[in-house]
Amino acid sequence: MKYQIINELGASYLLLPKAINDGLVANDRVKYFFTLLQLAKSSADDPEHDHPDLKKERLICNINNTSFDTVIKQTTKDQNNNYKISEMILILENIKSNIKEMLMPLEISAKVSIEDNKKLINYKNRFESLVSLQHDMNNLSGLMINQIISANRDENDSLHILVMDLHKELNKLQSEISDESVSGAKVYSIQEQDRDLINAFMSGLNKTSPLKFDHPGLGTTATRSGDSLIIQNDIGSTDAHVLVIKIKNSTVTLTYTDVHMQRLVFFKSLFENFTIEWQEVISKNSKNFQDEGTYQMCIGIYRVKDIDDLKKYLSYLGSRIVFLIDWNRVRKRLRNFLNKNDCSEVLKWAADNDYGHMGFLRMGGDQLIYDAIESTGKNIIKFGQQFDEVLGKENAINFLKFVIKTCSTGLLEGKSEALIRNEIRAELTNYFQSAYNDMLDLTSRHATLVLEIATCVRDGVIGIRYTESKESLGKNAIKAKKWETKADLLVNEMRFKTKNSTDTVAFQEILHFSDDVADALEESVFLLPLVPNDVPLTLYDSLQELADLIIQGSREYLKAIENAKHIQNSTSREEIDDFLQAVDNVFTLEHRSDDALRNAKVIIMKETKDHKQIHILSEITSNIETASDGLMKASLELRDYVLDKLITK
Repeated sequence: MKYQIINELGASYLLLPKAINDGLVANDRVKYFFTLLQLAKSSADDPEHDHPDLKKERLICNINNTSFDTVIKQTTKDQNNNYKISEMILILENIKSNIKEMLMPLEISAKVSIEDNKKLINYKNRFESLVSLQHDMNNLSGLMINQIISANRDENDSLHILVMDLHKELNKLQSEISDESVSGAKVYSIQEQDRDLINAFMSGLNKTSPLKFDHPGLGTTATRSGDSLIIQNDIGSTDAHVLVIKIKNSTVTLTYTDVHMQRLVFFKSLFENFTIEWQEVISKNSKNFQDEGTYQMCIGIYRVKDIDDLKKYLSYLGSRIVFLIDWNRVRKRLRNFLNKNDCSEVLKWAADNDYGHMGFLRMGGDQLIYDAIESTGKNIIKFGQQFDEVLGKENAINFLKFVIKTCSTGLLEGKSEALIRNEIRAELTNYFQSAYNDMLDLTSRHATLVLEIATCVRDGVIGIRYTESKESLGKNAIKAKKWETKADLLVNEMRFKTKNSTDTVAFQEILHFSDDVADALEESVFLLPLVPNDVPLTLYDSLQELADLIIQGSREYLKAIENAKHIQNSTSREEIDDFLQAVDNVFTLEHRSDDALRNAKVIIMKETKDHKQIHILSEITSNIETASDGLMKASLELRDYVLDKLITK
């Protein structure tokens, strides 16, 4: 191994760790200058946009020249699309000197390795070729700037691409020369007081690292740079996914890069219990990280209160990293069932409670849930449909939380995958039953309103029979209208709950018929105050009979719904009989209403001479009978659903 060879050389071995450390510091500085040039060009292209001055980033890199803070704002572009960048000569000199410092560790390593010597020659040739390009510092074209800052490997080589390649070489060397481990972190050139801080970070990381199972990632290295302790974690396998922690006195500076802005936002949300000063997120365009494209970088500064607070923060920070691995992958799986915000809520909950999402992916991800749906024998949810459309938002979120928790804890506890799948299937069955009960509850609430309106019909008939005041009848009509409006809202709620479910479309039909009942009865209540006072007593009796029958029918319909709530596969014969009897009673009462309507029509035609009275009375009686017919249709639809979907399963 290279470590063993270098260890035998003495002087080279002593120089190499410091050279690597200095090279990594130089890498941070040179990338600051690349970002400075990129934003300077962007500012000149779009001077109306407010760009950051990168002062905080300059200070973090220990660059003291304040003139760089004005470069972005002062950059201009002329009519020939050439850019004038202040301090350009100094910027380029800094880039060159920092790249030379990054080359130094490779020069040391090349003394003991023929392979590394070949690499060094290649890097030096690339460097000399790139810096030999002639640039007019007062008029730089966009192409010239790209020869410095471009990270697109599909185009020509650039100083930025060279730096990225050198950075990989330094990280590789750093890993190879590390001769000590602190709680699993590879360390070198640290001081004795650094060990407690590294242990604190690693205690958190090691606490949650089992949640990643066999997924690669979480490799940690630590070193000292001057008066700062540097801890770096590679998170996962993505090149641009890196976390670097710099601890200096009472300040902890966290630098985090990610190709997914949503994951970056999620990561920041995990630190609600710590007051972190998050700097503006900087977006960079690149194709060098496994074709990932644009990546984001953010910096968070935490000012610690004392040593205990520092250890607490480092431990918590270390414990959160595992929840970033494959985060976007699991979010996409959850998107088949929830919207984006709810997916983030589920993953935030899982992280806050230390339930990793990798177990869910290991168990099959979204396919695990589709298999559970199929195994229940229910056809409630179609492939790709969101749970909240059928189960309701709260139930859908809670179920997916259960799935992630069950997969994570189950696998860690050594449960078989078959047992975990059965637990998820059982829970899903409960949620489906809960959704079914929710729809029945909504249907029951609507039926209760129908009964209230039917009661208003009866009260109105009694009112006109005993010459109740028109004002009292008007109040009765207002009350009926209020119930009817509430019934309409329930219909809309049902449409939302079942709009994409073929298995529950019956509930839309049930409420459709039931709402026709509410509309017809409310119309009858509205017309009752218009009935004259000289109506024959026989007609009052006929109206009273229709009103009584519609109340009985409404009660039996409500009873059928309540009985349906208790019907399961294992239900007793008595419960089924009670349900079927209530439905049959509605059917019988509808036939009696038909007869009562015919009788009322005969009385109206024989004993009423005024055409207006005939019209009003005919409308009232017809609406009541229409309502009775609607109750029968709703009851029969409910009966068919219960027999087909529940009892026969």
